Amino acid sequence: MSRIYLVDDHDMVRFALRRTLEMNNFYVTGESNGIDLSINQLKDTNTEILILDITLGNESGLNLLKSISNSLGDKIKTIILTMSAQPWHFKQAMELGAMGYVLKGSPVEELLDALVAVQKGRKFVDLSIERSGLSLDTDPLSLLSNREIQILEKIAKGMSSHEIGREIHISPKTVDTYRNRLMNKLKLKNIRDIVVFAYRHGLLNLN
Repeated sequence: MSRIYLVDDHDMVRFALRRTLEMNNFYVTGESNGIDLSINQLKDTNTEILILDITLGNESGLNLLKSISNSLGDKIKTIILTMSAQPWHFKQAMELGAMGYVLKGSPVEELLDALVAVQKGRKFVDLSIERSGLSLDTDPLSLLSNREIQILEKIAKGMSSHEIGREIHISPKTVDTYRNRLMNKLKLKNIRDIVVFAYRHGLLNLN
């Protein structure tokens, strides 16, 4: 029986997930809203599978996935459970090492099938994503590097070049270079365009 840890910023979602998993003979080792989750928590609970949302308040579950992948490699398998069917989110999650990607609006059987597949070392993609015909090739975010997307998100949140540079340890001038590059690639003219683009593509939660 796999040991599963839940990360979602909504208490009711975690409660429903725990009940569903336990009713289907899965063992839940713990849960978190993700903000204060440490790698040690996952180690201490001997977690084998992490069920992770992409949106954790103002934080990104993908950043957490990256930290886990860097620290633990493939010792913990991750299934993304999210509302986002954005091609970029799917692409980045899989590139960061996620083994499964399931949409919250799908039947519960999709998540259970994902768990069984991941237990056996197989990747799993939600059936509704496969049927939607989402194309990474037509996603404008596929034009950007990971660093450019990181900076786009922070610009959309209202951070200055100095603030961004200080947070990700590069110079403000380098931030401006990335800003100009991504705006040219996406044909954006100003900060308002960046904010609208980030919101439409699931990079900005206005709540």
